[in-house]
Amino acid sequence: MDNSLLLLLVPQIIIAYGITWGIRRWAMRYNVMDVPNARSSHTTVTPRGGGVAVVLTVTLSVIGLSLVTGTLITSEILAYLVGSMLIALVGFIDDVRSLSTVHRFGAQALVALVMVYLLGYPQTFQVPLFGIVEVGIFGAVITVIWIVGLINAYNFMDGIDGIAGGNAVIVALGWLSLYGLSFNPNISVVVITIAIIGGCIGFLGHNWHPARIFMGDVGSTFLGFTFAVLPLMLQESQVPSLTSAALLLWPFLFDTIVTFGHRMIQGKNVFAAHREHMYQRLVIAGLPHAVVSSTYMVLSLMGVIFANAYLEGSRIILIAPLALGIGLAYVTYLFSTRYRFAVRPIEDDTTHHKTETLQQG
Repeated sequence: MDNSLLLLLVPQIIIAYGITWGIRRWAMRYNVMDVPNARSSHTTVTPRGGGVAVVLTVTLSVIGLSLVTGTLITSEILAYLVGSMLIALVGFIDDVRSLSTVHRFGAQALVALVMVYLLGYPQTFQVPLFGIVEVGIFGAVITVIWIVGLINAYNFMDGIDGIAGGNAVIVALGWLSLYGLSFNPNISVVVITIAIIGGCIGFLGHNWHPARIFMGDVGSTFLGFTFAVLPLMLQESQVPSLTSAALLLWPFLFDTIVTFGHRMIQGKNVFAAHREHMYQRLVIAGLPHAVVSSTYMVLSLMGVIFANAYLEGSRIILIAPLALGIGLAYVTYLFSTRYRFAVRPIEDDTTHHKTETLQQG
């Protein structure tokens, strides 16, 4: 990879910061605001839709970087641009007008099907304890579930200041280290991940605690989609890219799966809005948003280490995220029960974002 491409991060960060500032002014003028409710983690009305800045910066950067690298627009990048813009559009409409669950999931599934058609799908999977498993055409179904699932998991995890943007930077750096800094880098991965890093750092200038604007569905679903389709761009390289992607995203995936399963066992509506994610419980218990977001970023950084070890041939490393996840769950339990508010003074709830609102409409 041409390291001079990294120098382009500076203008990307500046552009993203400026666009976010403009989006904030626009949201305040046209009342595109996140209004607190009983399930919110904030108590003040705050502009949302800041993810538009991430989408615009990443899209323009991907096009610009493609031209700079002399590759023009590859079929993979074109497919990504089309799919990501459609997902962002659905998210933006949901931010402004609020879509029903059926319409939201239907649109996401349709885009996922298009991506499977354009980028293909894996027909073999590395399954812990079972090794390589052939799934054939069923891989297409798994891939659609992966894309739609990750889009929504990332959206669910965008619930406190800086957590979605901060982890996106770490995950993108992980992708860059795995498939962009090698002797035979995947140019599509290089272009997209550098764009994500620059766009999210610029956005975090407004979204880190105390956040002056929220990302909104437009940004969180865009990022979830991006990290879901990156593995599909590596199909021909014969690397276990889907497993690597899961390792990079393990904190978000673990939190979402555990929360989903816990609510299902309790007989609760798994699609109803709530504040039961582990990261939300930690904030409710009294930990500052910045501390919780930073903790998840460190966990994602460990995911980068796990993914690198996995690609080097270590299979035992697959146990590490599970062990850490159990530890995270235990710490969350302690803070939610025994040490609740022990870390006062707690930040006031002027700090963030909605939780799942799949029941809307």
